[in-house]
Amino acid sequence: MPGWCYAVVMSEEMLDTYDRDGHFLGVKSRHACHYEDTQSYHHVVCIWVLNDRGEILVQKRAADKESNPNLWDNACGGHISAGESPLQGCVREIGEELGLPTQPTDFHFLTDWVYPEKRHFMHVYYLRTNRTPAEFVLQAEEVAAVQYYHATP
Repeated sequence: MPGWCYAVVMSEEMLDTYDRDGHFLGVKSRHACHYEDTQSYHHVVCIWVLNDRGEILVQKRAADKESNPNLWDNACGGHISAGESPLQGCVREIGEELGLPTQPTDFHFLTDWVYPEKRHFMHVYYLRTNRTPAEFVLQAEEVAAVQYYHATP
């Protein structure tokens, strides 16, 4: 296999797949999960970031994102890689997207739910930080900007 071709295959994100009842089916590429396999589900994380002033951090998705480009979204989220736990996925995703070093104990579980239209098992967490938007190191391919919004009751 040519070197460049091998590099592309090796960089493909691999995901554990499941049936709708949560039974493990095997490992497939992210591309296969989204475009070829119309039956299996996979796990994703959704992370909300709060500060001590009662504000919620949101991210503006990068302009070239396939889904919802240039729209505001929760602070961070993404696919859980094959072999990862939801908390390991949280640590990796928030490190990649926002440059925030964390450990699993920094995250607080909120809820799990199923998003059938995308075949996602969604794991929702939050964490607290008082970093300012300027202190985050944004992954340009994923995040265009971040800002806090005051959460009103």
